[in-house]
This record gives sequence, C-alpha cells and structure tokens, in this order.
Amino acid sequence: MRELKIAIRQLERAHHRSLRFARRVEARDPELAARARREADDLARVLSEYRLLARLEAAPPADSVPAESSPASADPADAVPGAAEPDRDSSR
Repeated sequence: MRELKIAIRQLERAHHRSLRFARRVEARDPELAARARREADDLARVLSEYRLLARLEAAPPADSVPAESSPASADPADAVPGAAEPDRDSSR
C-alpha cells in the first residue's frame, strides 16, 4: 500500500508538471502544448485508476463483512417474492 501511495504522489506531480508546461509553451508552440495536455490527460486517467486501486486495497475484505448485513445470510424465502407461499397450481 505504501508503494501505491508513493506512485500516486509521483503521478500527481507529473500531471501537474505537464499542465504547467503546456501553459508555459502555449504561446510559443501550440502543438507542443497540445501534446503536453494529452500527456496530462493520460496521466490523469492512470492516476484515477491508481486511486481506485488504493481505495479497493484499503477496503475491508468481503469475508469480514458482518453476517447480518450479508445478503447470503438472508432467508431465501425473503429474497424471492412468493417463494414462501405454497404453489397454488399444484394443489389442483
């Protein structure tokens, strides 16, 4: 998890640098600025995925969820409407 947080910080810095560079060179070289913005967009996408991964790693494992909140522990008759009722067609 520590390595992931370090990677996120590095990506944030690289993203910020790309945006700053694009603003600095916009007047002199619009094509270079556009490439820098595309790079910043790519970095933002990767950064978003890394942040999601960090949230998933920080979340408690699924097997540690309390039983009362788990749908698997619920009564199956409650999950399907009419499942607890007798089949009226079979009684005929």
